[in-house]
Amino acid sequence: MSSLSYRVWDTWKNSLYFEENKIYNGYYECIIEPTLMAHQTVEFIIEKYEIRDFIFQIISSYPAQFKNSIMFTQEGELCLKIYTNFNTSDNVKNIVTKIEEFIHTVSVLTDFPLICNKFRFIDSNIGKLLVANRKSIGRGLSFEVEERNQASNKIENEIIEYENLNQSDDYFKAGLKHYLSGMKLLSLEDQVNGLLDASFMQFYQGCEVLCQDPRGNLENSKKYIARNIDNNSRELQIIAHQLWRVRNKYFGHGDKDYNIIANANIQSIKNISNQILVARYLCRALLDSYISTQNIFLREVRLYTINHSSSYFNGDINSFNNGNDFYASYDRRMSKIYNNQGREVEEYRI
Repeated sequence: MSSLSYRVWDTWKNSLYFEENKIYNGYYECIIEPTLMAHQTVEFIIEKYEIRDFIFQIISSYPAQFKNSIMFTQEGELCLKIYTNFNTSDNVKNIVTKIEEFIHTVSVLTDFPLICNKFRFIDSNIGKLLVANRKSIGRGLSFEVEERNQASNKIENEIIEYENLNQSDDYFKAGLKHYLSGMKLLSLEDQVNGLLDASFMQFYQGCEVLCQDPRGNLENSKKYIARNIDNNSRELQIIAHQLWRVRNKYFGHGDKDYNIIANANIQSIKNISNQILVARYLCRALLDSYISTQNIFLREVRLYTINHSSSYFNGDINSFNNGNDFYASYDRRMSKIYNNQGREVEEYRI
């Protein structure tokens, strides 16, 4: 599975001290999110070690009254402090990478996922010289007038069908649970690596269940769509082809090469993250195909990445083309299209 971890970091520099190349002495203050056993993990580290130049040095003891000043920032935030020098000529991007990699190393050494979304370099005499904040991939969920009308129609005219399906159809019931789990994960703040991946897999598993093939076979799933969906069956089969291939390359298996591709830069992370919206679209379309009208009700969900630019998937298969926001690199791009008798009628190259 790919871990969609690449993010842009916003940085602030104290410009007064960056006008010339100079080395300052102080420490990095790595803010640690106070999750689960984070407090105890940081406490264990500072009681036994001091981190100097990214090396753990064993200490015999330290005065208990200094514990809070070592373990917390002046603002009361849990932190790890790395005592070292700071050269204003150093590349800030390289500094960010070094901090991230060090925190990952500490995490595996302590078997605890320390989450650092902010760090500062503080000079012992001057104060803050550099502040870096990890930007998140934002989400937006609309509820426009047209969507409200669609919701009203669902409530007033289709509630009985949905209730009956949720009580009597195990495929629908399981698919709905996956869909709602995916939506809940998608609504959470993007502070922890893995939430986007988990959301994708919930939507994908919902699609597998709703296509009623116990092995999750792509061609059998496309044949199911062809047999059971009256409108836009062709487009949904093409969407399914992209979804299955993306899942296999980026989310379903430990392919290091595709992991590197996904996290290469902000455009790559945007394109692969956008596949979550593709998975969500197909899962919702399959859910709504179980009712007699097969009307798809899909509120607009957007992911925000580069300079607040956003992406929204409305079922347009042309958006899978290279250069568009929903393009993803993978092999076997030729999708077979089936009719409602299960016979191949076309091949479409994505």
